[in-house]
Amino acid sequence: MISDRQLPVIYESLPPALGGKGDPVHAAAALARTLTGFGDIVDAVLVPQVEDESGGGLEVERYVKDDAIAFVARYLEAAQAPAPPTAIVAQPLTHLGGAAIESLLDRVAGAGIGALAVVGPSSRDQASVNPTSTVAAIARCAADPRIRTGAIAIHARNAEPARMLAKAGAGAEFFLSQIYYDADSMAATIAAYGRTCREADISPARLFLSLVPVISPPTARLMARVINPGGRLPEPAAAIPSAAVGPGTVDYLHDLLAATLEAGSAAGVPLGVSIGHVTERNVRLSLELLSVVGQFK
Repeated sequence: MISDRQLPVIYESLPPALGGKGDPVHAAAALARTLTGFGDIVDAVLVPQVEDESGGGLEVERYVKDDAIAFVARYLEAAQAPAPPTAIVAQPLTHLGGAAIESLLDRVAGAGIGALAVVGPSSRDQASVNPTSTVAAIARCAADPRIRTGAIAIHARNAEPARMLAKAGAGAEFFLSQIYYDADSMAATIAAYGRTCREADISPARLFLSLVPVISPPTARLMARVINPGGRLPEPAAAIPSAAVGPGTVDYLHDLLAATLEAGSAAGVPLGVSIGHVTERNVRLSLELLSVVGQFK
């Protein structure tokens, strides 16, 4: 779907211009030009659904039009890529009806993007979205042959492998993990998912491991809100070890990834990597992490 490589990589970009600061389209273009230097590593680009700094949600229509599509279009323009990468739009699939899908596909085609994937709902939406509605929305999107459909996997939840199995059965072709900093909990989910798939006699869908560098304690506090929206998941302080914060964050994530890839191999679950930066200050570190991940491809 995203790549035939053994370890496909997604670059997950948060628009630097939030809360009305600057032009998100120009910010996307600048980052896209930088990202072209990693064309042999990056297989797909994603701009997730985000909230602005005032706490208000960005409208899905404006977000998709001005940020995600523009980012990938500028990426293609800068890279002059002969084979356009996949654009991934992250939003609650329950909000993506027939008319919205048509509008989205029209904008993607106009931008010259080769393929489109949608994934959702995000971790912040999980508690408010009925699981049955999510599975139905996945099935609705998966029925359209023009798009690929993914879903979110949250390793901190009980019975997550069973949820993943239901979503894959509805048509989810891949999963994006919740951002994680603990190899043991992710390895446990991977092993359980692999075991669940073997018992059901089906092939597991690819799981993308979401890695984000943490440059400072303030970034860690921001990450805690992303990982733990509304306090619905385990305490964020335990989810982000002090060793993962600061100058050693890239080395920490390298070791974390190596251990998790070993767990995926043992469980027979195909994996990928999704790298993000969350704050503008983390862009350099996320690009450094891209280079590190390239060593595993």
